[in-house]
Amino acid sequence: MFVKSETKKNKQKSVVNESAIRVLTINNKRFVVGLQWETIKVHRKVMQEVRKIGKAKNLDVVAIRKAEAIQAGFAPKSRQKLRGAYSLIVSLASLLEGSCIAVIPVGTNESGENEYTIVGRTEKGAIHPISDVIYPEKEIKQVVLDLKQDLRGNQQNTEIPVYGDLDKFTWVTESLDLENILKPGNIRKDFRLKPLHWGMTKNQLFGFTAALLMSGVAVFFILNHLDEQERIKRAAVQAMMKQQEDINKKARYQAALDKLKHPWITTSSIPVFLQGCNEGLKKLNLSIKGWQLATIKCSQEGMT
Repeated sequence: MFVKSETKKNKQKSVVNESAIRVLTINNKRFVVGLQWETIKVHRKVMQEVRKIGKAKNLDVVAIRKAEAIQAGFAPKSRQKLRGAYSLIVSLASLLEGSCIAVIPVGTNESGENEYTIVGRTEKGAIHPISDVIYPEKEIKQVVLDLKQDLRGNQQNTEIPVYGDLDKFTWVTESLDLENILKPGNIRKDFRLKPLHWGMTKNQLFGFTAALLMSGVAVFFILNHLDEQERIKRAAVQAMMKQQEDINKKARYQAALDKLKHPWITTSSIPVFLQGCNEGLKKLNLSIKGWQLATIKCSQEGMT
């Protein structure tokens, strides 16, 4: 699909390292430049194959681009904290249309020379192999010419738009406004770099530990509160049981006292009883309107 240019050969020989990685901040989002791209040949269990490649080369994060082929851009573990950032090449290849080239400034090198990276997008949206590499300004024009030839293929008369700084390069054909094209509404989750393993950074580990500690404290207070409520409930039940036991105890004691009472304590003696009966008889009328009393009953309660 692409001709073998000298630039492409250099790309194939290069091995990505931390010094080749640049991070650009655009609209308060971090975009990574300098990934090592490979075509993934499998179409099932893509992430399994990607992690296998990453493990073999001791790489840390990956960006995935799915177009006419599945491509993966890898980066090693870096002090620049690449996790959670976005791939600039994937973002632009997804948002630009048709076969095109974009030239993006990435700062200066140790010699003070301006440096750039290239986005080469095929008609069907794939990323050209010489993309996502950092080039010095003196090489950028030749890189663009070689890339144009590759993108045209057999149709050498095809116009390939070149996006970039119109004031800087005469061969740039279209203005590139990164802040506009990479505005928050255009950014998707699939532009983001994915971790190749489940390890956490120090900050992530600290955050996870803090969250775990806070959760543990919250659970402790909840359980302590529930235990206190259960203790209060048990104390109330025990108090009710003791009160009922005291009532039953008093009732049994009173019943026992009643059984122990002697008749002579609450009733009159026989002489007193008989005397009382005689006194009562004297007060009764033995005849009431011609009726005479036949029976008189005398008891401790009275006479009937």
